[in-house]
Amino acid sequence: NKILRKKYTLHPDEISRITSYKYIQNICTIANFNIDKYSYGIRDCFTYCVVILSKDTKR
Repeated sequence: NKILRKKYTLHPDEISRITSYKYIQNICTIANFNIDKYSYGIRDCFTYCVVILSKDTKR
C-alpha cells in the first residue's frame, strides 16, 4: 500500500475474474451447468458481472 505506507490491504484479493461470456460458458459446460442469465453493463456500472446458473439435468 503506497498511500498509507503500511502493510495493510484495503481490498481483498480477487477470487476469480470472468473475462468474457465465452470464458464462463466453457466453465459451465465442463461443470454441467446452464447459463440462465448473464448480465454485465451500465446497470452495474460495468463493475460486476452477474451470472445465474442452473444444473444441467440432461447429462
